[in-house]
Amino acid sequence: MEEELKNEELKKDENNENVEEVVLPTIESSAKNTETPKEENKELTSFKLLFKKSFSFYKNNFKKILGIFFIPNLVALLLIIVIFPLLFATFVLSIMSGNFIPIIISLLFLLPLILVFVMLNALSFHALISFVRDAENLKEKSAFSILKSSLKTLTRFFWGYFVVSLLVGLGFVLFIIPGLIFLTLYSFAWIIYIEEKVSIKKALKKSREYVRGIEYKVFSRLSFLLILGILTQILVNKIFLGQIFVILLISPISTLYFYYLYQEVKRIKGNI
Repeated sequence: MEEELKNEELKKDENNENVEEVVLPTIESSAKNTETPKEENKELTSFKLLFKKSFSFYKNNFKKILGIFFIPNLVALLLIIVIFPLLFATFVLSIMSGNFIPIIISLLFLLPLILVFVMLNALSFHALISFVRDAENLKEKSAFSILKSSLKTLTRFFWGYFVVSLLVGLGFVLFIIPGLIFLTLYSFAWIIYIEEKVSIKKALKKSREYVRGIEYKVFSRLSFLLILGILTQILVNKIFLGQIFVILLISPISTLYFYYLYQEVKRIKGNI
């Protein structure tokens, strides 16, 4: 009896070993399958999909984006309604009286006023960038609240945008080709300056590094914004109330498109 029990136990042990030999490779092979890394998409999204994404965000957040662009422009309009008639009256009275000192004072007052208008316009773009960057956390915030928060970093935003615009403008002064090259290489610098909190010099360098190797692809997608810019001028000059259409539709969508393009370029190049 004892020998028969021992033989049965030996047979069970052999069977267990065989099972383990069969099961273990299966587990190992399945582990290998689950650990296989997915290939990362390194292709730049087409301008069509970028526009679709931009328009979708605009449509889903229409009221808030409308407020972000409407409030600063309303303030600018009120300033024009109140201040410019006073400046014009001063100008007329100075000519009639022959005393030109009030005209000089008015002109000196006009310069900071123009700066205020420019800053109000920049505030809309800055607030929209802030909103789309952190849409999940800001979805419950009002347009006024987002604008108020954006005021804190408006000066930095404006300085970065001014430097890049000046550089690209200088390229176009030299000729069309240098202008397009500068636009392609440095157009992301102002947003890098804001997003990544680096110096403007380093932002220009990083923009060039982000674009290097995919210059043609970036330029082809930026061309979409150039076409929108041309359409903007046509709307403003030829269509009644074209400026309102530009402020409330073209400008927001163009800003969203540019921001998504920046994200795409950064995704492809990774952390530089």
